Amino acid sequence: MALLSGAPVSDNDPWLRQSIRSNCCGVYSTANALRACGSPISRSRIRRAFNAAAEYRGATHDEIRDVFASLAQAPSAPWAQRPRFDFRWLLDRARRQLKRTPATLLSFGARYAGRYRGVHVVAVVGVHHSSLDVIDPLARHGTTAFHICGERIVSLGLYTICHEEPAAMLVWRNMRF
Repeated sequence: MALLSGAPVSDNDPWLRQSIRSNCCGVYSTANALRACGSPISRSRIRRAFNAAAEYRGATHDEIRDVFASLAQAPSAPWAQRPRFDFRWLLDRARRQLKRTPATLLSFGARYAGRYRGVHVVAVVGVHHSSLDVIDPLARHGTTAFHICGERIVSLGLYTICHEEPAAMLVWRNMRF
């Protein structure tokens, strides 16, 4: 069980969250995207699907794609990638994807607390004229979604987007849901 802001996170929560110290954003964002599609996947089941033990080092794009495609029974789920964070491209991809499916996954470079750089993964559940609604496993307890507007994140101060890093969106067809 992960702790955020001192509050325990359980499977009774509609979205799975992670500790800022864990490398499970790909794992829990995969579960959150599946939950947004109507699959009641549990924390323990998604961790087993990724073989996420206590010292888990994080998931690759290929591992995320394979687990998501298997659990969603999607025949194909490639990542559409850009060499740099391009928000207009992401909005367009999300708009096209969410016409076909209730949710998808987005990965991008992030800088945590101004120090650590890495790849972060969130579930995309909505798209507007100039913002994306995402479910972020790093969100504080009680927060279910936030917006990425333009190229900045609104209402989540844990990290910033690294615009010079690649971004990718999972593209899949809705077979099971």
